[in-house]
Amino acid sequence: MHRWLRHCLLEFRLLLGNPLFAALPIVYGVIYLITLKAGMTDEINTIYRLTILYHSIGHMLSLGVAMLVGILLIRRDVRRPAFEWYRSLPLSYELQLSAKYAVGMLYLSFFTLSTAVIFYVISVGSGIPGHIAYDRTMDFAVQYEVSYLVTLALAMLLGVSIPNRVVYLIGFCAWMFGTLFMDIFLISSSGLWFLQTFHLSQFFIEGRLLEFENWGYDLLRPEMLLSRMFVLAFTLLLLSVVILILNRLRPTMNVRRSWLVVIVCGVLAVVAFVPYGAMWQDRYAERERYTLGVDVPTTDEVIWDNRNPEAVGFFSIPSYDIELRRLSDDTLNAKVTLTVPAEAWEGSRYVPLTLNRNLEIQEVRVQGKEAFFRRTGEHISLALPAGVQGDLSIEIRYSGKFLYNPVLSPSRSMFSQGTEVNLPNYAAWYPLPGHQPIYIAYGPNDVNFGAVYTTSGLLYPDSQVELTLQGYSVPVYTGLKEMSRQPGIQTYSGNTRNGVYLLAGADWMEMKIDDLPVTLVTTPYRYNDARPYLKMFKQKYDYFSSWIPELRYDIDTIVLVDHNPVAYTNYSVVNQMILSPRDYMSYAKSHLPADWMSNWLFGDRLLYYPDWPEGDVILKIRSLFWYMYYREVEGLTDEDLKRGYFGTTVLLDELFYSDEEYHPNQVGLEILKMVSKAVDEGRGDQVKRLLVYFYEQEELLSDLNGYLNGYSGPEQPIIPYSEWLRQWELVVEDGA
Repeated sequence: MHRWLRHCLLEFRLLLGNPLFAALPIVYGVIYLITLKAGMTDEINTIYRLTILYHSIGHMLSLGVAMLVGILLIRRDVRRPAFEWYRSLPLSYELQLSAKYAVGMLYLSFFTLSTAVIFYVISVGSGIPGHIAYDRTMDFAVQYEVSYLVTLALAMLLGVSIPNRVVYLIGFCAWMFGTLFMDIFLISSSGLWFLQTFHLSQFFIEGRLLEFENWGYDLLRPEMLLSRMFVLAFTLLLLSVVILILNRLRPTMNVRRSWLVVIVCGVLAVVAFVPYGAMWQDRYAERERYTLGVDVPTTDEVIWDNRNPEAVGFFSIPSYDIELRRLSDDTLNAKVTLTVPAEAWEGSRYVPLTLNRNLEIQEVRVQGKEAFFRRTGEHISLALPAGVQGDLSIEIRYSGKFLYNPVLSPSRSMFSQGTEVNLPNYAAWYPLPGHQPIYIAYGPNDVNFGAVYTTSGLLYPDSQVELTLQGYSVPVYTGLKEMSRQPGIQTYSGNTRNGVYLLAGADWMEMKIDDLPVTLVTTPYRYNDARPYLKMFKQKYDYFSSWIPELRYDIDTIVLVDHNPVAYTNYSVVNQMILSPRDYMSYAKSHLPADWMSNWLFGDRLLYYPDWPEGDVILKIRSLFWYMYYREVEGLTDEDLKRGYFGTTVLLDELFYSDEEYHPNQVGLEILKMVSKAVDEGRGDQVKRLLVYFYEQEELLSDLNGYLNGYSGPEQPIIPYSEWLRQWELVVEDGA
């Protein structure tokens, strides 16, 4: 032990004796600190996100240092021709290599330490709870150390195997391939996701969720645990091969023992790879269930061709009673009782339903009687027992899992794994009426959600839903009114027009402010940044609620997370919940609260549709609500609005921009002139009464995304310009 410590001290002095190597960890930490300070000037960034972005590049570069250090530690004496006498020293290669390896890891740990300390201190100083900051710091630190372990071992193997200076070129190529080209040419482009474990920098892999605080590490943790077990075993294999090669360089009695160690380490690496490989085998097997041949309809008649994506046999369901229990292995057990009106099934002996293929049905009962069914993919044809009549009560028991699966693109946004939950309504995790296109195909192996790539999306009945969730250790957000919350059990109740969406995250936090009937749900590193958004949102809410008798949408929850949970859908309001997407134009404080208020007012955030019919003024009236806000609250003139908001938000485009390009009759500009003149003349209250009149018309300001997704009716609501002129005369001109 004394010899080993003396040898470690010698190696350490020689390594830090080089001023460049001594300064690199300090420079690395300083650059990280500068990156944080500079990046926080952009409102979209958080400490967490900036850290991930820095690690994706910085850690990759530091692995180049690890590769160089590993080669130099070997070539300095062990594989240097001038040091041939070194082999006669009474020091075993095991001792020499272990000392060099320990010193190399200690040196590389300074890179880990420099960023970890800075990240933790700034996190806690920014108000992040200490246990959360510690968990995230350890996540980063462990990932750093695992990458350094295998990279340093690989570098030493190259240094031992290649005795001349070309080893530096080979080491450079190995570093570039292991951190950059492997992802570009093998993992991302070829879909060989199982090779991620061989990637030297996990921060640099394209498409990973590590950038997203809400579902990153917590969702990938099981996979990363299996991967790290294999990486550690593989590192031992590399080091054992290094010892074997060195022991063959001089006469020794240890060659056979070295071979035995290599074989044992090889077997250990294979054994460690088995559970990791089995996990990926299951993932690829799941993809096979969605993989199509050339003839789409005959390969899987349920994954619909894009030429015929509409629902079949849709009917109303007045009520749902859903009981969902999560087990410790992430299995979901459900019992759903739904009501089918008599008019929906009379004249037929079958009831069509849609349920995700990941869920296996155990039992179906109709009016208490066991019923038979035929199932193909998501589509269920339920045979009604003889003698049933009137409204039907159907009880369905089923179970299954939704695990994160990166090889299946839809599953990237559909999972219930531990505390990480994203079960969208369009995943049909509970029975939907009719046969609907959960997945559609645009060609062989090109499958995605039908909620996005169909004309009308999925159809959801207007239903009263009673929902009970059990087995989740964190709050789950659904878009329904939460009736009770106890450890491990939550109950919800409410009416839904666009399905039930389940969302949850391990460390999500809730924020409320006085006199605002809404809860903002966000992630820890977004929490402090979100408070100004909520205050500005309250200003807008107070203004509109002061002159609109009743806001159309009863919103009680806003979910603001980094990863966009609505990436596969056209709408951002699910019943009483606003899903705030990260990629909405800008996180500027003046834009995001306005986005939320538009959701609350109108049911969607987009006000502008290029193909909206000529002569319809629905979108222009929507823009007028915001025109009044900016005139009365912000004190802006028309010229201010043109200069300050042109091209930055869709809130006013229908008045200031889109009308000229897409509507040659310039109806929007005419309406703007009328309203602007009235406001200048002090008739703003009359204008607001007119807007309230239109706001209360169901066909006018009903959810336009409802129309786009098919549940607001087959006909598009239209308010002609002539109706606007008529009401203007009655309310504004005559009512002045």
